[in-house]
Amino acid sequence: GYVLLGAIIEAITQTDYKQYLEKELFQPLMMQATLAPHHDLLSTVQKKLPSPLLAAGYSVDKDGAIKQTADVNLSIAFAEASIISTTRDLYQWQKALY
Repeated sequence: GYVLLGAIIEAITQTDYKQYLEKELFQPLMMQATLAPHHDLLSTVQKKLPSPLLAAGYSVDKDGAIKQTADVNLSIAFAEASIISTTRDLYQWQKALY
């Protein structure tokens, strides 16, 4: 569903999905720490958001020890899974909806 929606947005607007989201949603709503999918997602996140603002994922191994998970590669994600945001930006989004 979301992949098809992303493809429809690109076809109708004749622009990249990432650029469309930034221009039409993130910038007008002042969502300054929200990122759309692209090929170099992790390094862009690390440049845009200082480490204290980044959440880390954790998992429990087979021995019950809690370990920080490895980075997730979102380089192939499209409209279905790779928008990264902060609670502050999500609040901006929520205010715009109502």
